[in-house]
Amino acid sequence: MKVNQLSRIVSYALASWLSLTTEVISAKGLEELSAENPVKTPQAEQKPAETSEPEATQSAKEVKNKEIPQEKPQEPQKEDEVAKKLSNKLRIGTGFARVIGKRSTGGDFATSGMGEILVSFPMKAAPILKFDLNWLGRYVPVPVTAVVEDLSYEGVWESYTLGVLGRRMFKPNVHIIASLDGGIMLEHLRQVDMVKNDNNISKHGVSFSAGLGMEWEVLPKLFVGPRAYATTGSISLVQIGGNATVLF
Repeated sequence: MKVNQLSRIVSYALASWLSLTTEVISAKGLEELSAENPVKTPQAEQKPAETSEPEATQSAKEVKNKEIPQEKPQEPQKEDEVAKKLSNKLRIGTGFARVIGKRSTGGDFATSGMGEILVSFPMKAAPILKFDLNWLGRYVPVPVTAVVEDLSYEGVWESYTLGVLGRRMFKPNVHIIASLDGGIMLEHLRQVDMVKNDNNISKHGVSFSAGLGMEWEVLPKLFVGPRAYATTGSISLVQIGGNATVLF
């Protein structure tokens, strides 16, 4: 009887020891396994904090994302059209000449010379006698001194004329020039006598001129040459001098 009780006690103690040992070993194994492979606990995924981009970058992206409208071709300006039409056609010139002249109504007049400003532009017309035709405009001031009815004067004769200029090639870079023009003539004379100085003269009349000359292209678009004019109307003049013209 005592042997059976002892045997039960030993069996119970051995079973308890084995159970405890097994639990300890299992716990230690789980700890090692957890250390090697830590268990991830489900957490809410943390999104990286959004950093605010600079306003300039955002604006650039917005512009890039938007459709860039195609620019409409600019209409040519009127100034450009005028410049294109006048290119290599418009000529502006100036000149100086010795003058022999008199006024149709009498008096003694003297002048040492005259100036001239002229503008020409091609006409849309067929050449005449191989002369290419151009519109012509001239301004001709002639300084004068005069004695009229025993009174001394000084002043200017001014002519404003329009006409036609013909240009014919004689040799390469050499042209023959001929012109006809007419317009108004203004006379402004100021009395210079000390005795009486309230008898100034201002008159107007007409002027017609015929010109002949030549020109050489001495530099690209620069032409020079002799020129002679005969003028009639309210005043009669013979002008012999030179002229320089620039082609634009």
